[in-house]
Amino acid sequence: MAHTEFAWIFLLLASTSTSTMVANIGAKDFVRVSKTTTTLQVVVNPLITRDSPIFSNVYESLKNLSADMTRFVPWFPYPQYAVAELNPPTSKSASWGFDLIDPLLEDFLKSSEVSFTCAPTHSAE
Repeated sequence: MAHTEFAWIFLLLASTSTSTMVANIGAKDFVRVSKTTTTLQVVVNPLITRDSPIFSNVYESLKNLSADMTRFVPWFPYPQYAVAELNPPTSKSASWGFDLIDPLLEDFLKSSEVSFTCAPTHSAE
């Protein structure tokens, strides 16, 4: 069943307790077998941080989902989780800080258990 679950089920399970949820779907005549790929986008927000009350459920559900493709997306609504330098540098210092970003990426990689490659999306030229 791992590859037939949907992202909304993941979110529901992440916000519930550890109880089991069963869905019985019956059909006498199958027309076609779905050949979809399970994907999920994990968008960075305060509810997936280590001090969140649903932290354990979120990452346990992510691990159990076994999605074929999972993307980690640090978006700008929460810049402290997406941008390492929130303040412009001065002539004497820079304000680089990865203390909020690194734990999120680390927890995501541990729970997704997938190999990944990093491909540039733009040219530096």
